[in-house]
Amino acid sequence: MKYYLTLCVSLFLFSTNLLADVEREAYQLQAFQQQVIESEKVSFTVPENREKAKSRQLKLSYVRLPSLAKNPGNPIVYLSGGPGGSATEAATYPRFVLFQALRQQADVILFDQRGTGLSDQLDDCQRDPTPLFVQPFTQSSLNAYLAKTISECVSEWQQKKYDLDGYNTKESAEDLVVLQKVLGAEKLDFLAISYGTHLALATAKYHQDIIGKMVLASSEGLDQTIKLPAESDKLLGELNQRWQLQTANKNQPDLISMMREVHARLAKSPELVSVKHPQTQQDIQLTLSELDVQLITSFIFLKNPDNQAGLPAFYQAMYAGNFQQAAAYSMAIKGQLGQFNPMAYAMDAASGISPKRWKIVQKQSASAVLGRSTNLPFPDVNQWLKVKELHENFRAEFKSNLPALFLIGDRDGRTFIAEQLETAKQFPHAQKVLIKGGGHDSFLANTQVVDAIGVFLADKLKSPPEIIIAEPLFKE
Repeated sequence: MKYYLTLCVSLFLFSTNLLADVEREAYQLQAFQQQVIESEKVSFTVPENREKAKSRQLKLSYVRLPSLAKNPGNPIVYLSGGPGGSATEAATYPRFVLFQALRQQADVILFDQRGTGLSDQLDDCQRDPTPLFVQPFTQSSLNAYLAKTISECVSEWQQKKYDLDGYNTKESAEDLVVLQKVLGAEKLDFLAISYGTHLALATAKYHQDIIGKMVLASSEGLDQTIKLPAESDKLLGELNQRWQLQTANKNQPDLISMMREVHARLAKSPELVSVKHPQTQQDIQLTLSELDVQLITSFIFLKNPDNQAGLPAFYQAMYAGNFQQAAAYSMAIKGQLGQFNPMAYAMDAASGISPKRWKIVQKQSASAVLGRSTNLPFPDVNQWLKVKELHENFRAEFKSNLPALFLIGDRDGRTFIAEQLETAKQFPHAQKVLIKGGGHDSFLANTQVVDAIGVFLADKLKSPPEIIIAEPLFKE
């Protein structure tokens, strides 16, 4: 039987000097493979923007999976990626195997960051993406579309009294300080992935005293929101070598040459492909351009080895003149560009990019196979979103003696290996596990990885320096 108990607890919060209303209730978490887990849902309030005295209040929520240990360690707080990912929703995926394993050591806290999951008090803004379907898709046409639609969305969000300046990683780090007080814990251990590591790193920089240990999977440094195009070239080169070994003695161009040839053709003459509009279901002529297939490759085919296995066949079809699969993917991506999540857009915009790194990105993108498609629509959207960018000090490197475990996939097409290793240098006592055959987020349910995380958090033996996951063969 569910119970609902509201506790008004006066907490002196060193970071906010505010009171937090804490609500607790029994909760049945709907988890992976239709499992139902008896847990606890806890909510507390924080200011939307701590820089404003009369800020709107947000209700943030987490689900506590109670520990099965007799003497639990620090609560393990899961920080989801995105930005925009929900920790509670992550429990519906295979990653839940990891959460269950960690309950043998401590409470597992599925914390939905501000603007996500159970903590979402924001409405997305919907706009018609049709102009992106019918005209040649270029950086200029994308920017023209974004200039109009995002400006409209900002006005809509302002009318709803959303303060987008409150959605940045420093504010979310402050939320974790409040979370620590609500949990009544001396320290928190973090389990974070992708953008979640960006948040964990910011917390280590500004609130190190609340952290016990950190597990950082597919880490994104504080000046790595915008990725380096040369790193995607390196990964493509490695995939090309593997593909050539698999297809030895076959008379065909190498993968990179084929990609550049397809891109060149589409840059010169975009393809018209008949497709059904995703909203009206009427037949339209979609214009497929070079930027279309670059975005498809960056966002779909490079993420994990299972995706990468289909990359050569994807380009082989276009090389032979068949663009139907590309058109279907393009419709999906452009459809997403008609839906704007205020939290996700504001977070990345606020994290920004240093002037030095931006110059490097622009220089590398001129010759990179995928241009700077890995990052689009950032940082371009910042000029219309108009959120307050975090100070340059936020992106500056720092040093920390915190115990940290870096899980690094050598086939990660989102947060590239070289950048993760660079971030790890800021933690002199860090352990690093290279996951050979590991992608961006597909390895967290792997039993070897689960064991390595458990060993690290339990202060047992060191985690292994290397884990090998078999990579799938390329599809014919």
